[in-house]
Amino acid sequence: MQKTLEVISKKIGCQLDMCTLVDDQFTSDDIQTWLEGLPKVSNDIVFFYYTGHGSKDGLAKPWPVLCVWNKMSPYKALGGSAVVNYLKQSKHRLTIILFDCCNGTYVDKNHFTHIPKGHEVMMQDTMTLPGLETLFLQTKGFIVGAAAAPREKSLCQLGVPAGSVFSIELIKALIHYCSKEYSSWKKILAKTYQNSVKETEDDKGGPQHAIFRYELKTS
Repeated sequence: MQKTLEVISKKIGCQLDMCTLVDDQFTSDDIQTWLEGLPKVSNDIVFFYYTGHGSKDGLAKPWPVLCVWNKMSPYKALGGSAVVNYLKQSKHRLTIILFDCCNGTYVDKNHFTHIPKGHEVMMQDTMTLPGLETLFLQTKGFIVGAAAAPREKSLCQLGVPAGSVFSIELIKALIHYCSKEYSSWKKILAKTYQNSVKETEDDKGGPQHAIFRYELKTS
């Protein structure tokens, strides 16, 4: 995901400022500090990406609780809904939040993309991706996605260092549509959903149905 963001930022001419929190650095306080350090209003693109363990929110909030296995020190789990609500209040050009973990929950069925399948491509620095400007520079709004619906596992492909099915299929769908003159987030999210189901339907955990909510407008 980091390499993908580096390629995108280079191609659209935007500076990439990254903050990476791993293991003991990933706490509610650290996330809150990072969120509060963001400008409340900006023309920036804000990308929040979590990969790890996710549990169902006992308070029936829309998005999963982000938590870490085998935490030895006192650890306060972070609610994904809290992250979404905080960033929703801020006004940025485009906000993308992805929870690559288990147990997302449907918020409003009208906001979700359901469809199917794509082919594998690798993102390279030399690749021409005309659709990137449409997606990142000409689109304003809010996207939230989670790797797996309620009671579903976020299935990783064992032995594949690139990441889980959700992340891989999202990047593949992004590249597939960005190679065309016109690309849309709706098509990309639909293809991610399709491919995630297809790639995991024969897994012991059952198919993984990625879920998305998006509110976008093209400027």
